[in-house]
Amino acid sequence: MSATLARILRDLPDGSGAALLGGDPVRCARLLGVDGIAVSLGTDGALTELVWSTPGQSAALEDLQCTLGEGPGFDAYRHRTLIAIPDLQQAATHRWPAFLPEAGELGLGVVFKCHAHIRSEARVTAAW
Repeated sequence: MSATLARILRDLPDGSGAALLGGDPVRCARLLGVDGIAVSLGTDGALTELVWSTPGQSAALEDLQCTLGEGPGFDAYRHRTLIAIPDLQQAATHRWPAFLPEAGELGLGVVFKCHAHIRSEARVTAAW
C-alpha cells in the first residue's frame, strides 16, 4: 500500500457502513434503485482498498477484482472513465478472462463503474 493511500485511510472516520462515509450504503443503493453499491480507493494505478459498500455481492465484487487484478473497476480507474456492462453474460471474454467467470458465479448481471478523481494522488471508483 502506498504512503498516500495509507494517509488517506488514516484520515477516514473510524467505523464502517453508515459511519464511514456519512451515509448508509444500503439506503444509498435503494435510493439509486440498484441492488448494491461500493466505493474503493486506489493509488499508483491500482484499486487497493474497499472503503464503503453494501454487504454481499458488492463487497464480493470489489474483493474479486482486487484479488484477480482485473475487472470493470480497474478499467474505470485506469482509464478515468465510466464502464457500463448491461449484461455480464454477453461481455467479451477477452476483456476480463479471469473476472467474468467468477463474477458469473457471484450471480452478477449488470455492473456500472465510474471513476472520480478526488486529488492528484488518489482516485475513487464507485460501483453500482
